[in-house]
Amino acid sequence: MWVFDSDYNKWVFRDDKLAKTEYDYLKQELVSTRLYSKCLSGATYIPINNLDNIYDILGEYEPRNWYISNSDDGSQYSETDIPKYASAITNTSKDEYYDKYISEYGLTLKNLFTPDRLIKDSINYIYVDVATADVLGVYGSYTNLFIDGVKIINGHRILVKNEKSIEVLPSNIDPEDYFVGNYTVLNNYGTTIEYEYYNSDNGIYVYKDGLLIKTDELDDYSNCIRYSVSVKLGTENTQRQYHLSRLLNGYYPTSSLNEPMEFVEKHNWLLRHRVDYNNLFEINYHSVIKHATQKYNIDGVTYSIPERTISVGEFGVILNTQFGVSNLIENKYKVDLRDITETEFYYWICGDDGVLLKVRKHDYLVDKVEISISNNFKSVSFIDNLNGVIVGDLNTILLTNDGGVNWFSIVVDDFESYFYNKVLYRTHNNIYIVGKNGVFIELSKDAYGWSAYKRRISKYIDSYEEHLLVDDINDIFYTKVNWALSYSYPFGNTQSTALSKEILLLVTDDNKVIINDLNDSVSKFDFLYLDIEPEYGNILDITQKGSSNVFVFTCDKGIFNFNISNYDYIGIDNEYSNTITKSNGYIGTYSTIYVNDIKDYNGTLTVCGNTSLLEVATYSTTLTFNKLDENFESRLKPKMLFVDYDIASKLNFFTDFGDYRLPNSITVSSVDLKQFSFTPLEVESPFNDVIKKEVNWFSYWKDTEKTFEYYSDVPFDESTKIEISDIFTFNTVQSYNSFNTITDDLSLLSKLAPSVLDPSASKFTAGTTPIISPVISSQTKFDIYLNSDILIIRNYIGTVNVGDVIRMESDVIDCNFVVNKIEYLDESVNSQISTIRYIYVLIDLNGSIINDLKKYVKTANKFIKFTNLNIFDNLDTLKYKFNLHPISSGYNLDIIDNSIVIKPLFNNITSYYNLATNVTFLYTVGTSVDHPMVYTDGFLKFGYTPTYNILDYLESLNDYSMSLNAKFTASKEYLAMPVYKAIPMQYSASFNPDVVYFDYNGVSYNGITVPSNKLLFGSNLSLEWESIFINTFVDVKMYSGDDYYTPDSDTVYFTERLLVMKKYIDKDGYHTIEFDRSINFPLYTFPRFIDIISRRTLLQISSDLQELNNIQRSNFKAKSLAYGSSFKNNESSLNFKISTDSYTKVLLSDVDTVNELSSVIYTDYKNELAMNITRIDRKYNITINDTDSYNGKLLIICASKHGLKNDDGVVLTFNGGVKSSEYLNQNWMGYHNIKVVDEYKFYIPYLNFVNNVIINDTGVVRFDHKDPFLNYQPIDIIDVGVDKKGKIAIELKVDNLQFVNEKYSLINVDFNNYRFRLIDGLNIEILSSRFPWILEAEISGAVLGMDSDLIWYKGTWACGRWFSGTWISGDWKSGDWYNGSFQSHNVTDNILTVDIGGTTDIKKSIWYGGRFYNGDFTGTWVDGRFYNGDFTGNWYGGIWNFGNFRSGLFSGGVWVDGNWDTGTFNCDNGPAYWLNGKFSGGDFENGMWYNGVFEERKSIARFGTKAYNSRTANWKSGKWLSGSFYSRMITDNNGIPIVSESHIYSIWGSGTWYSGDFYGGIVYNIDFQSGTWYGGILEDIHIIGINNSNIDYTIITLNGRFRFNIGDEIVIGDVTDDINYSKSKVINYPIQSIVGLTVLFIEKYQHSLVVKDETNLRVISRFRNANWLSGIWTNGLFENGVFNGGIWYNGIFNANWM
Repeated sequence: MWVFDSDYNKWVFRDDKLAKTEYDYLKQELVSTRLYSKCLSGATYIPINNLDNIYDILGEYEPRNWYISNSDDGSQYSETDIPKYASAITNTSKDEYYDKYISEYGLTLKNLFTPDRLIKDSINYIYVDVATADVLGVYGSYTNLFIDGVKIINGHRILVKNEKSIEVLPSNIDPEDYFVGNYTVLNNYGTTIEYEYYNSDNGIYVYKDGLLIKTDELDDYSNCIRYSVSVKLGTENTQRQYHLSRLLNGYYPTSSLNEPMEFVEKHNWLLRHRVDYNNLFEINYHSVIKHATQKYNIDGVTYSIPERTISVGEFGVILNTQFGVSNLIENKYKVDLRDITETEFYYWICGDDGVLLKVRKHDYLVDKVEISISNNFKSVSFIDNLNGVIVGDLNTILLTNDGGVNWFSIVVDDFESYFYNKVLYRTHNNIYIVGKNGVFIELSKDAYGWSAYKRRISKYIDSYEEHLLVDDINDIFYTKVNWALSYSYPFGNTQSTALSKEILLLVTDDNKVIINDLNDSVSKFDFLYLDIEPEYGNILDITQKGSSNVFVFTCDKGIFNFNISNYDYIGIDNEYSNTITKSNGYIGTYSTIYVNDIKDYNGTLTVCGNTSLLEVATYSTTLTFNKLDENFESRLKPKMLFVDYDIASKLNFFTDFGDYRLPNSITVSSVDLKQFSFTPLEVESPFNDVIKKEVNWFSYWKDTEKTFEYYSDVPFDESTKIEISDIFTFNTVQSYNSFNTITDDLSLLSKLAPSVLDPSASKFTAGTTPIISPVISSQTKFDIYLNSDILIIRNYIGTVNVGDVIRMESDVIDCNFVVNKIEYLDESVNSQISTIRYIYVLIDLNGSIINDLKKYVKTANKFIKFTNLNIFDNLDTLKYKFNLHPISSGYNLDIIDNSIVIKPLFNNITSYYNLATNVTFLYTVGTSVDHPMVYTDGFLKFGYTPTYNILDYLESLNDYSMSLNAKFTASKEYLAMPVYKAIPMQYSASFNPDVVYFDYNGVSYNGITVPSNKLLFGSNLSLEWESIFINTFVDVKMYSGDDYYTPDSDTVYFTERLLVMKKYIDKDGYHTIEFDRSINFPLYTFPRFIDIISRRTLLQISSDLQELNNIQRSNFKAKSLAYGSSFKNNESSLNFKISTDSYTKVLLSDVDTVNELSSVIYTDYKNELAMNITRIDRKYNITINDTDSYNGKLLIICASKHGLKNDDGVVLTFNGGVKSSEYLNQNWMGYHNIKVVDEYKFYIPYLNFVNNVIINDTGVVRFDHKDPFLNYQPIDIIDVGVDKKGKIAIELKVDNLQFVNEKYSLINVDFNNYRFRLIDGLNIEILSSRFPWILEAEISGAVLGMDSDLIWYKGTWACGRWFSGTWISGDWKSGDWYNGSFQSHNVTDNILTVDIGGTTDIKKSIWYGGRFYNGDFTGTWVDGRFYNGDFTGNWYGGIWNFGNFRSGLFSGGVWVDGNWDTGTFNCDNGPAYWLNGKFSGGDFENGMWYNGVFEERKSIARFGTKAYNSRTANWKSGKWLSGSFYSRMITDNNGIPIVSESHIYSIWGSGTWYSGDFYGGIVYNIDFQSGTWYGGILEDIHIIGINNSNIDYTIITLNGRFRFNIGDEIVIGDVTDDINYSKSKVINYPIQSIVGLTVLFIEKYQHSLVVKDETNLRVISRFRNANWLSGIWTNGLFENGVFNGGIWYNGIFNANWM
């Protein structure tokens, strides 16, 4: 709508865009719940009743492709193929399929994301009074019956569970085929075997008048699923639970089928899982090693280890590459792995959460070493097989001397807050550790054990200036080199050092490479600094090129190299300097890629980094990197299918760092550019001839805004629609017009727009009145004719096309319109005939705007300007027009160095839409160049893209090398959905059981009779009725003629995409189906036949599910504006959501789909999000029957089908004895990559077959089959009692889950190790309903209670979202805190209650990372982001966005804004930055102050009290209201502050000083309004350039980087004139500043001096009411006050000189 903006006195348009606050909230919600995450991404629940086989249902699956049979027992109308693994649905088998198979989702493992419904629906608790303890016999009559010590009376419910039968079978009969249920062997007689089994007499009975009467509650299969019986009474069975067992076919037994029933004592639990689905195409690799071929002997077997590259990274990834093939190594410990090293037999890998892995080299057996520390490990190093060291966060130093069996800590209290990055076990007696803030620890071992020393690293400038290292040390490297190095001592006396040197190289943040001279070749310095030029930023890693003197380092800018021999002289201008200068040579550039780790190996450099960077290059001047395995990613197949597009298309839009994913920008030459345009991308499927044209954001925008030509006789269909033009054309002809005559006279307007005379008529449909010119005289000639919905421009000059965007600008209104119609009309004025062009645009303006426009041009004599935004005549106008065009909501255009740069934009209009597009540039020379803007390859390969659909996703699972035999294509059919042809319909009004009935009289809807939306099936068509799935789409053809096979076209009526809404048997017993809309068939006509065609091809299902995407909408909805023509909109035809439960069941009825997927996520029949695991990880041990030669390579012949694919990794073991490869070819044993020959055979492409007269060459092939993207890990088990209210969750470790005997079991569960324990009356039901976010979090050892809200008494919070309540004590590792009170107290756990100590102890609650959005915080903050709230405690790092800092320590991090009451601010724990806010008391000891208000209001306020050369105190800008400023605070003997000794430690850039005491520092510009200056240096700022060409402002360039705020008043003085100065205000900063300089826009500056490039002008300080006691005055304006003493060099003095 249009609203008047009083700020600008202009009408502006407001539309229903998402409010920014809501938009930010939604963004946050999606970030927090996305599946692609480093922490707990999702939590799901399943019910279990034993620990021995927790995924029992998965073991029952057999491959079956279900289809509707057209046999005699099936449906004669079914049109179907018979698939492989066929399982027919017939009248006989339909109960198995519909009641059993799909009710249990094809025997897959259903998970729910919340526990409530699982407890209520999935655990069927039934109470009985007693249960039998022995065989009873159920058919007798009893007068005095006792069961389990209980006298049975009428009405007692009894579980009969001990009835058995015995059967003897010949030994050649397989009992698995014979028996239906479980059985046991009683006796083996050789030729016969005696079996025992529980029979069908077992079940639930009711005692009545001496008889046991069996109930019918187990007749229905749905009641049998997870059937649990709880016994009330009895001696033996009281309070016990008994569970119904599955049959051998995987189903539960039912009484109605007289099937055997076995009840086993079990227990009900909820098993909670952690579910991660990580994008392996965007893995961040943190460390890599590469080694040569190795051999070692274990237990008499000599294993050969090939040359390998092993890299480790996030999500527990271990990637092995050998012989050019990469494979992921199975690792169940899903944490970020940070470092890897090796010993003779093992790879040692350390990572987050205290994870240390020992990985055996020959078979990749991964063992986790148990260490009772949960801190993050960062680096591991071994000196030999026995002695190793690990370091990590928070002073973690662990050593082993027994090969990693036991580890002990080195504890130094003074190092408590240290974070270590790298460790080097150099000798048996020396270990070197480096870390954050310049920490360098040396561990030395002597007869008394290990001692720790912190080494001081400093850079010396001269005899008195020492710069202590405070930058993070990122890497350490040891080597020996021959290096000629000299120095001067005493100064001028050059001395040489020994050529051979043993050194450590340290690389740090802020461009430092430091040498630690281990053999003391330069006695006066322990540490030497290389003079690294130019600046390379943070240097991250370093290695040596072979044994040369060339070193390779990585940094923020890429990979570089230097020759250390070029650094040959120590000292710069004096004998005290420890900087080594370079006399020749240069630092070479290898590459600009950013990497995390580099390794030199045999003439190559291997690198690893973020977003799956893992490459190798051979050394040359510039390195060309290649992937280790070009085909690795093509073998990775994501296998988690989302049936709900709305979820899948949004869940991966944010990265782990919170960045929204956008396509790439493009930079294109503008030379000879003629035109450019935007089109959606086209993608061709490799498995069919379909070329899919993507729909992107602008496609939807154009579709939303499309219209049709005004007053036209063309049909309203797809060919005639008018859309916003995205073509931009170069044309030097004027593309804008200015007009100043306007009318809304209806008599004139109606000539051009006849429809305005009849408001009820369609403006699009031409009437009988023609369009003619209204101009018959000068009085009727106007530039603009308009009313509220149409505007017509007369005689528009310049290029214009239908669809172009015309911008109207005036002082009344600015807006865009789309050209709808162009008419050329003849006019006759004064007998002169001319043809005039009229431009039509459709508008929506109210009467007030029209009146204002008329008044504007008439009374103000102003012009209205119209500009064609699709036409440009130069690059400046292109930039201006493009960024006003509607397309600029999604894309920004900029001009940089005469090149066109187009970038996609993320905002509340484009969010979650597809922004990928193709931009085609056409040049005057005739060439056309496409520039696609696409998303990253890793994002697209993962599959969860804006254009997600199941066809694309499932096609990606195909083996691209076998495209002719692809499992998933557009034409693939899911045969469980039926296609019925030629079902007879009623021939008359009568109804019989063999036909489908349709009410040909129609139904009444809003008083109108329309065709019915119902079909009624006769009783003999129950299979046909039952087989049509609810909430699926079907096409329906109905025939009115008698000839079905050669019908006349006018007798066939087709209705496409009917949604099955309801299925039921009505009150008259008819099987009824209701659709979402009427069936297309003429009223009062008898239908003769019907085709009901389920839309069952993969393409159809995929397209139909698009209905569920509210962003990337479908194109099914047809509309009509006139009879006989229609068009489609990109919008859903449904205005509601449907469950995807049926489609999921259909997909799970197909063998290929089940086998290729790991899981399916969908909305189930109760509209709750669910996930079904189709196949769990499996470990295979397949027998080797023999070996042979395959083209000279080792061929393995298996005893069963192996299921392997090319380049899979396997472990070979041979066991055939001394004449087999167990002894003769031991190098064949271990880990290998394979190539497949057939289902039973594969070969090793690099192992030569050697026939050493091998006999009985048997063995085992071991490998894993899993979805490597998925982590489905049990994390806790919740005891669900008969009251269904669990109170304790037992924490499960990764190693509790074991795969034994083809079953997944939970072993060694510590039932005393709780994840959470509930007290204060809190139970799992209350927790789930009131605080469900707790169940989504990853916590351990938590004690939870409640008063009016949740209380967290103690425990560890690892990840998740906290919404409300009180935190008393514990460790917060990561996650989002939205509201509540975070406290820190000592607690005493009494098991049933918890006592809270009254005194606050900030060490009892520690926040390690995450985001704190609101609330009260008291405790210790290590890292994270604080958005709002009250804070009391110690802060050691992170980002403070806003809030109130009440008291405590802020030691490192970024303060963005907020209020500071009192406390200490410093850099002791890392750089500290203050960007804005109010500082009201305390000590700002050192750090960087950018802006804000400093005031001594709530306590003493001091700045720079502990500033020194490595940690200076820098004031960039802001307002100083009161307080004391120091350049390191010193006092006299009485404790009174005095002038600072050195003024270089605190720097004041600019700002306003209102009052206070200045004791020392260097000031460049200050508006000093009052106060006392005890000492310091006052400088000025050199103006090196002035541009006075603009009439409104002056541009000045300052020599240096300074910060001024808009509105600051600056004083400009002339160093050659001690009188002339002027004042001016800062207006703005320009868009781009020159590096190293400051550019300001100031008020127009007038000065008599002719300004040249080198000016004499300075920005100077201004002093008023100042009491200057001492110091150096370089330049400035001293207006009033007293100058008591010091040195005055220059300036203007108008005060009292003492």
